[in-house]
Amino acid sequence: MKRLSHFFCIVIFILLFCGNSWANFYVIAGGGKMAGTEIKSLPYEITKRGFYYITKNLVVLNSHGITVSTSHVTIDLMGFTISSLPTIGSNYNGIFLQNFSNIEIRNGSIVGFPGYGIRGVEGKIQKIINITSTGNKASGISLESDNCRVVNCTAANNGNRGIYTWSGSIINGNICFENTGDGIALSGDGSIIGNISNSNGGYGIYLSGTAVVDQNISRANTKDNFYSLVSGEVYGLNYPTTP
Repeated sequence: MKRLSHFFCIVIFILLFCGNSWANFYVIAGGGKMAGTEIKSLPYEITKRGFYYITKNLVVLNSHGITVSTSHVTIDLMGFTISSLPTIGSNYNGIFLQNFSNIEIRNGSIVGFPGYGIRGVEGKIQKIINITSTGNKASGISLESDNCRVVNCTAANNGNRGIYTWSGSIINGNICFENTGDGIALSGDGSIIGNISNSNGGYGIYLSGTAVVDQNISRANTKDNFYSLVSGEVYGLNYPTTP
């Protein structure tokens, strides 16, 4: 009886405390056709909610790579890369979404676009997870939207900021370096925790609202390592020491 009670205690513990860590994972059954819709070539427009994925590297010319035209979409790059061939005078983005919410983009690389790597305009609750965005002429990841999450991403060698988002957002566990502008920028409240932002052409971490800034490393940035336009931000243990 004691063993049975102990077993149920373990089960309850797992369900209560591990549920959140499982929430971002989808189970795809093996041995048959993969669930969701495969994106086989670029450019591609998503007009229906659902799960989308790629199974190889994809290249595009003179267009956005993927345009999201509806809410409630997950895009999994499955470890592959979407990239742009060299082009002149255009502003095309790797993945572009406007006025849509509950979007998740994860697991892959976005390289060499004449605009942004990822650009979200308005909308809210946009999640970018485990993405590498490099060599784009504008920002690597730019979410002009509230209540977003950018987690475990790398943004490097982009022509403007590395990562940028709006109020209520969480920026956690990212690496930003050698971007022309700021490494990380947050407009409004939110949290910036556990990031590395080094050797960027602007500020390492730039705030234009109150935020929690903790456990970050920000070094060798051209303007300053940490900068805030307003008072009220909360600094934890960062390196170098924050104001």
